[in-house]
Amino acid sequence: MRTDIVVNKIDEIRSCPGEKYTNIYTPVASAGRDDWDAITSEHTICLLYTEGSASRVQFMSSDRNELCQVLNQLGEDTTIDIIGRDTEQLSDIMTEGGFSVLARMQRWANKDISGVMEDKSPMRLRYGESDPGIVATEDDASDILAIYRKVFDTRVSHLPTIEELKKSIRNKEVIIHKDNDDIHTILQCTIELRRFYIHQVFNDGMKSWLHGIIFNELEKYYKLGGRYMYAWVQDTNIASQRMHAKYGMKPDGLWDMVIQKYSHTPVC
Repeated sequence: MRTDIVVNKIDEIRSCPGEKYTNIYTPVASAGRDDWDAITSEHTICLLYTEGSASRVQFMSSDRNELCQVLNQLGEDTTIDIIGRDTEQLSDIMTEGGFSVLARMQRWANKDISGVMEDKSPMRLRYGESDPGIVATEDDASDILAIYRKVFDTRVSHLPTIEELKKSIRNKEVIIHKDNDDIHTILQCTIELRRFYIHQVFNDGMKSWLHGIIFNELEKYYKLGGRYMYAWVQDTNIASQRMHAKYGMKPDGLWDMVIQKYSHTPVC
């Protein structure tokens, strides 16, 4: 289905009276796709796509029962992301559609990193002079992506394609530490005027390698006037939570529920 037709269908559903059910959080027109694999009915559209090894779905509906029926048509192992502070209603619909929770991601954030960056902060005193790492090159892209695919569950983590990763590298968003030409530490982040977003963190070496890189990148951001930083952290990953807490980050109430299809049997 062409993108313009998808956009028109979404607008049509959005204009219907009553409650809407959706996990489309960014404009479909900006996704960079010309064609979509879609399931449609009168008041519902489901967009199916593959990301790495994960089969994902985005949906928009103004009819609860119709959405449930469409979800029951989807194959096993399909995953759906639901972001929000109150995800119970959509979670109930997903259960009726044959889905169960695979993972819960919390958004961890620090609205003002000034305390972390001050002269005598524990993080500056401990890691302010640590090795800041090096900016990755496109020659490193394959090795970095291989590490991502080995370490992270592609159903839960939205891993980049090789071309997306190379673009991030060209934008100087991927910092690494190498030892004997092997990559042991990776920080992939987006630094903009009002946000420091941590995409992926990996470290199987010294703590100072990782924290030296993070602190150095945060300092660049802070000098530009940036204060807000955030990341998505799985609720069962205690080590990652402790690492992010060192930078004054804590859960801000927003959740990303990753839900996976477990049954073809219609229950609604």
